[in-house]
Amino acid sequence: MSGAVGGGGGGGGGSSCLGAAAASCSSSGGSAYAAAAGGGAGVAGRLPARVLEHIFSYLDLFDLMRCALVCWHWSNMLADENSEVWRSLCGRSLSDESLRSDILCNLPTYKGKLKAFQHALSSNDCSRNVYVKKNGFTLHRNPIAQSTDGARGKIGFSEGRHAWEIWWEGPLGTVAVIGLATKRASMQCQGYVALLGSDDQSWGWNLVDNNLLHNGEVNGNFPQCNNAPKYQIGERIRVILDMDDKTLAFERGFEFLGVAFRGLPKACLFPAVSAVYGNTEVTMVYLGKPLDGKDVKMPVHGLTPILLCLLPFWIIPTPSSSHPQLSQCRLIQRTALCNNAKLSSVPTGLPRNIEELQLNYNHMQTLQDNSLLLYPSLNSLSLACNNLEKLESNTFQDSKWLESLNLANNNLYLGYQETSQAFKELTGLRGLDLSENKLDDEMAATLLQNLTSVEYLNLSGNLLQRLDETSFRDLHQLKELDLQRNIIFEIDGAFDSNPKLQRLNLAFNDLPCLTDFHMTQLVVLNASHNFIDWFISRQDLNDTFQLETLDLSDNTLLFFPFLPNHSHLRNLYLSHNSLRFYERLADNATFPNSTTTVEFYNLKKYKSNVTTQLWDDGLHGDISSLEILDLRGNQFSGSLYELDVSNNRLNQIVADEGTLSTLGNLTYFNLKAEISTDTVSAWLSLTHLELSDNTGLVVQQSIQSLSETLQHLGLGHTHTQDLDFSGFKRNPFNCCQTEWFRTFETTKTINMVGQSDIECEDPPTILQKSIKKKCLKPTSY
Repeated sequence: MSGAVGGGGGGGGGSSCLGAAAASCSSSGGSAYAAAAGGGAGVAGRLPARVLEHIFSYLDLFDLMRCALVCWHWSNMLADENSEVWRSLCGRSLSDESLRSDILCNLPTYKGKLKAFQHALSSNDCSRNVYVKKNGFTLHRNPIAQSTDGARGKIGFSEGRHAWEIWWEGPLGTVAVIGLATKRASMQCQGYVALLGSDDQSWGWNLVDNNLLHNGEVNGNFPQCNNAPKYQIGERIRVILDMDDKTLAFERGFEFLGVAFRGLPKACLFPAVSAVYGNTEVTMVYLGKPLDGKDVKMPVHGLTPILLCLLPFWIIPTPSSSHPQLSQCRLIQRTALCNNAKLSSVPTGLPRNIEELQLNYNHMQTLQDNSLLLYPSLNSLSLACNNLEKLESNTFQDSKWLESLNLANNNLYLGYQETSQAFKELTGLRGLDLSENKLDDEMAATLLQNLTSVEYLNLSGNLLQRLDETSFRDLHQLKELDLQRNIIFEIDGAFDSNPKLQRLNLAFNDLPCLTDFHMTQLVVLNASHNFIDWFISRQDLNDTFQLETLDLSDNTLLFFPFLPNHSHLRNLYLSHNSLRFYERLADNATFPNSTTTVEFYNLKKYKSNVTTQLWDDGLHGDISSLEILDLRGNQFSGSLYELDVSNNRLNQIVADEGTLSTLGNLTYFNLKAEISTDTVSAWLSLTHLELSDNTGLVVQQSIQSLSETLQHLGLGHTHTQDLDFSGFKRNPFNCCQTEWFRTFETTKTINMVGQSDIECEDPPTILQKSIKKKCLKPTSY
């Protein structure tokens, strides 16, 4: 297939394989190529180019591939990758969304875009918990708990050199792996694990912890450098497979990260991904041969025999004569895939014992009472992206085994009442997707009545505004709830009936505040991209909150959130808010008109008000387990002199240049027992920098940037051995007199590079030990 899309010799530079087809490639195409190469002397070879282009623009890929074998004239005609022929075929094959978006921005030709589509992630070779979106390139993982789900590309490779790009468009979760897999590798398993690399049939790079994985073992860190940066959502990773050298390498941006795996087997290897986070999305785009200058010689029609042997696999072997609708479906064990088949009703000719039925991207408006009677063993049903308006009341009368139902992107707001009657038969339903159905508060509450077994619910992209105690009253087993991209502005006791809820997504709504937070069982809360001014947890609870990740980024927070007194909080995201410190509100002598309390009202009929003390050391909450604190893009006061975050478990502190520029008066910074792996950024005009007990710390850049101000430097137990002080000759405090400089000068464990360049203005004297300048005003938070 690579050669068919790429024309003669312009593909990925090697063999492509689809399932067992690769085994017969070398022996099936020789005579066909010889026959085609001898043509070209007849009328076909003399047709004008414009006539040929017009004729070819009506042909499909199969016919164009055969035309390329007729003669050299036709082959050269099809070699123009931006001709009307390929533009027309590209427009018929690819969705408008993929052509308009930036997904294919790195592919300048129509033929290249078509080739990428032919190599995209397969909707037929993936976990049942994922599906390929309508754009044809993006994989969406459904919110299924305790499951790791993957997908392979449509085409694998046994020869040549190939490159493709992969990027995440949602959270990574605990495991996010990209790499290779054979046809024998599993694409689904229980639990949250690194699926790619879990056996000898796959190779993976976990983007979360930068580990290489194969045969169930960690093969070291990647890339192999100190303090390798973590993957950022939306960042494109380029994968380079060289089946001639049997290597797999990666690039990030324009940086070559190195070879990750060597000694790959002589087998058909497929691009693959695996994910664990609910509703996350991964996109893969095939690029062709890597543009790195390495020459791979190949005759013009060298790939054509391979293409011919793949053709039988493009046609689904189904008994179309006896069951016309069945010809649009593909059967894999007990799964029927009938996506994008222009169906207006459920096909009737499928095996009675099928357990999974996918009917996405069809034209169904009503699911009738008898639609599913022929398939009583159904465990999973997906009807996303139809024009579905309602489900008749007895639709699920014989579907007692149904556990997963996907009705995303339909028009159920038109017939929600009758649909709710149908739902009452689903006593064992665990996963329900009702996203993008234009549902308002009343419609959603009606549909969710009596669904006592549902554990995973997606209501994103609807028209919900206000949630109260009736919204999810019957969902006692609910574990994961996605409410992003609604217009929610008030939440009043909505989750009190959901004691098992662990993951809650409220991103991209209109929430003005979150107060009285008391959901002790919640593990992940995403409330980013709202209008939240205040986050206040209930302070009178002695229970330990299970909260591990709190995302309040892109809001309007005025002050640091009031966190639970006892929690397991590891990740706190506060970027792009209006955070300030409390010194103005605390100093009533200087600001007699200011208050230390704030009063605001609940939106529910303005009945109750909340008053909280802002200046109270007990309100900051428990951050003893914090590992990531993101404070980028805030408005910290320039009067901050000291920042002490020592003796925590942080391994990353993120601050952009804008945030740093507001800390112009910061002179004391204590990171003791703090950061273990990341490089400390340049810290303004510090006079005191304490970095002790940070093993593996890299501080060379930071030290140089402080050459004109630094007086106290703590590097105890950091294993630092080489420091360059050549830039310290301009230090106005005369570094020769500072305590740390004299210590380094006398010790034998540290190599002082550039010591000879330092000129001491005064005779060296050891200063008295000074931790903080007396003139500094201490802060309490």
